[in-house]
Amino acid sequence: SMRRSALNMLLTLIFRNMRAERRLEMNRELLDYIKDSCAEKITAASLADRCGYTVEHFSRRFKSFTKMTFTEYLNACRLDKARELLLSTQKSVDAIIDESGFSSRGEFFRKFRQKFGNTPFEFKKSQKSVLN
Repeated sequence: SMRRSALNMLLTLIFRNMRAERRLEMNRELLDYIKDSCAEKITAASLADRCGYTVEHFSRRFKSFTKMTFTEYLNACRLDKARELLLSTQKSVDAIIDESGFSSRGEFFRKFRQKFGNTPFEFKKSQKSVLN
């Protein structure tokens, strides 16, 4: 019957919307989402898809919104997470590299030194001497 097919169509739409991930907007919420998910393998392509943009459009909008490229922002979030773990835990540097989402030790050390001016080991040692 007409009523049954209308009901089926409505239920299909409801379930489809329930399954779909909520669409992300280019706002503070997106930046918080990146911060919270930075240890995972998130990409500009996956976020562009969630925002309903092409990668190129996402990248342009992201840069005009944050004044950084997506990769720069993601690395900054990962470095902040690593710094926080160095300060608040006794975890090894290798465990911290893994937990903060860096794919290689060399990349992590290079970027850490660029941002904080010393190696993770020097940083941890200098923080200990400040605390004691």
